[in-house]
Amino acid sequence: MSGIAAVTPGWLFAQAGLAPCSEVGWGQLVQERGPGVYIITADPAPRDGQPVVYIGRAKSLSRRLRQFYRHRYGASSPHRGGQEILKLDGQRVVHWARAEVYAEAERLMLEAFRDATGIWPYGNRIRSARMRASSG
Repeated sequence: MSGIAAVTPGWLFAQAGLAPCSEVGWGQLVQERGPGVYIITADPAPRDGQPVVYIGRAKSLSRRLRQFYRHRYGASSPHRGGQEILKLDGQRVVHWARAEVYAEAERLMLEAFRDATGIWPYGNRIRSARMRASSG
């Protein structure tokens, strides 16, 4: 890592004014059916020592994460965004928080991550490039 402290899920949730609800290991069910945002961390960290590898949003956290768990790399559905993290070895953990305005919360968290590290989360590269193009 290049002298930048690792960004934590708790810090990212705080940047969007949210309190984290809970966390589960990759593949485990998330009981929250309401809207919110989620963060996936990986150990070992794949790039620049940053354990946060993906930041996402959902109308229904439980449904969206089940889609992510079922996704096969290279497929167009059910969860193409973030599919790069499926190639990672090691432990992955899903952290989430309820958020009624989940798109705005996700945007704030992505921007906070980029501002703190100078890079996008490992799995957010494709969508982040679109965000950058639309905001510039």
